[in-house]
Amino acid sequence: MDFVAIDFETANSLRSSVCSVGIVQVKNWKIIKEIQSLINP
Repeated sequence: MDFVAIDFETANSLRSSVCSVGIVQVKNWKIIKEIQSLINP
């Protein structure tokens, strides 16, 4: 199975306070690529 998973982290309970994002690419159930980045709102 191939897919991309995206995870947003927030600084508090507000959905608009995104401070970080993580992305993982999976191909044949193996992680191919991982990206993590901080976001300055």
